[in-house]
Formats: sequence, structure tokens, C-alpha cells
Amino acid sequence: MKFLFIAPRFHTNFQYQVRALINSGHYVDFLSLCSFSNEDFSIIKPKILGYSKLFYFLNIFANKISGKLPENHSWKNGFPPILRLWREMSGAKADVILIKNIESIYSLIAAIFAKVLGAQVLFMLQIDKYRPKPKSWSVALVGFLFNAKVITPLLGDPQYRNLNDNLFFVPFPHPVQITDREFFTGDKINIICVGKFSKRKEQLLLLNAIAELKSKFELSVTLIGQRSEDDYLTLVLDFIKKNKLDLIVNIKFDLPWRDLYGEYKKHDLFVLPSYDEPISFSAIEAMSCGLPVICSDRNGVKWYVKEGENGFVFKSGDLSDLVNKIKLIVQDRHKVIQMGKKALEFIEEICSLEVYSNNIMRIISKQ
Repeated sequence: MKFLFIAPRFHTNFQYQVRALINSGHYVDFLSLCSFSNEDFSIIKPKILGYSKLFYFLNIFANKISGKLPENHSWKNGFPPILRLWREMSGAKADVILIKNIESIYSLIAAIFAKVLGAQVLFMLQIDKYRPKPKSWSVALVGFLFNAKVITPLLGDPQYRNLNDNLFFVPFPHPVQITDREFFTGDKINIICVGKFSKRKEQLLLLNAIAELKSKFELSVTLIGQRSEDDYLTLVLDFIKKNKLDLIVNIKFDLPWRDLYGEYKKHDLFVLPSYDEPISFSAIEAMSCGLPVICSDRNGVKWYVKEGENGFVFKSGDLSDLVNKIKLIVQDRHKVIQMGKKALEFIEEICSLEVYSNNIMRIISKQ
């Protein structure tokens, strides 16, 4: 079959979605509004559509700015040259078109074109399948208007109901990366955190926990991420200096995606204290390398964490709870290894490329 992905950018979490379909013998195209220098195009090179001149004009008119687009505004309201989008979509001759998001202008135009072209539409969202509000009206509406199905990598809490019969849980795919590895390099528990340096990622909370634990355990910490909020990064650097963590904490900026797996291999535990995180793909990457994961209860990757088996979930913003969860792992090196093995088993069973491809084919075959 022919698949066409349509998204604002080729995010790293698309790497293995595309590969899964290609490995299953399907043909894949990808249309993107823009790209970033740290993206990896070894699997597929997306066609970059760019923004429409009409969008630039409307953006300048509405916001009284010129040239510099606020990211959230361009993601939600940005759209490409309409005729080029039509040419690329019609030329792809796709059987199935997967569209990122529901509420952006770009995604809605693409859905209309897909409907005209007679292709099957799959929207890709990041909402819990099972959640306190059992029905999403936007999911129901795209089902009605476009006969579209919606996939999400977030399971949610099955104690709740899902009243959207066109909403399906499809875990992010990721192959096992590392099975044979060394632990405890330098005779330490090596902790890694991957996320851009912004308040929401809560690296400072992790550093506070490390400051409490450093006298009890032999630890090293690597923080990897892009410079995002300068004021927050300054707070991080000042905290490290003030609390004499220079010999424990190492910071690496703007690491290419492909180099991350080498970093995971050198570490024993992944910790990301972030909040308001739909889902952290870096945590899935870490699990694929045999690292147990600690995340907050406001990170969607918590649905991939089996408490006490392949990691722990702590209460967001709660330093004491984070310290306790880290302690539960680092106090027993044998447990670190066993939880790492469980992380690999989870990836193999739930997140394999074959499982993803089978899920997609099962969903599109439903009438």
C-alpha cells in the first residue's frame, strides 16, 4: 500500500513509524512544513512545503510582526502553498494518509484534500484513549466529516471509558537498540536526562534530588538537550556550581539524534521529571537501550512504565517522591540490571515495528 504522512515537521518519533511500514513492504511519502538541523533523514527525506505567502501576510497583519514566527502560532495556524499541497498529495496517489493533529489549518486542509482524493484518513493525536472525559467531540467530528480514524500512543487509565469508536491506541514503535551492554561505568550509577533546557523539563528538580543523594550513593548525571530558555539554563548552571555538583553533572548541548544511543549505552537509569508532557519519546529510546525509566505523573510516557518493573512514576513537582523513586532503584544494582531487562522486554512486546505495522493494518481494515 502507499502511505503519506503529513505533519508540521519530521520529528524523531516518526523515524520508526515510517520504517515499520517500509519494512512491511509498503511505500511511504512524507510532507512537512519545515525542518530542523538536528533531524535525521536516513529513513526518509520529507518534502518540505514551506509556508504560504498568504500565511506570512496574514501573520504580519494579525500580529504586527515581520518575518519571525512564534512557534505555537506557526504550528497551529501555519499552512503551505495550497496548490503545491494539492499537487504533492494528488501526485503521491496514497491509499492511506496519516495527518498529525486535528485542529491546525494545515491538517484540516490536508484532510479535505484526502477526502476529495478518496484516500483513507488517519489522524495522529496525543490524547489518552481512556480518560475522565469519555468522548472527544473533535475526534467524533473528524470521524463524521472524513470517515477518519484517530490513533494515539497514549493508553490512559482503563478504569475510564472511551466513547469514541474511531479512536485507537497504537504505541510508538521502536526497535530494541542495545541488548549486550556494560553497567555502572566508573563504578557509579550513571543517570541520563534528555530534554531541552526549559522550565517544563524540570532538570532543576532532578539536580535537587541529586544534591540530596550524592552523599549516599556514587552517582554521575548527564543532562542532554537544546538551549531553549536562557534564564532557566542560567539557573541550572548556577545550581550546579553553588551545590558543588561540577564533578557529578555533565551537560551536553545540541547532540545529534544518532549520537544519543551511544549516550544511553553508557548510562544505567533514565530520569525525566518534566510536566505537561504529552509523551516523552526520549524515554522510549532509553528503554530500547535497556534503561529503567523514572518520569512524572504528568508525562504521557507513564503509561509505558510498569511500576516497579521497568521504572517508576513520581508525583510531578514532588522532590521527596522523586528522591524516593531514584533511591528505590540506585540502592540495589542488581535491581537496576533486572529493571533494564524488563524495559527491553516491554519494547520488544509492545513497541516493535511489526506490532506497529500490524496495528495500522488492523485499524484501516475496520469498516
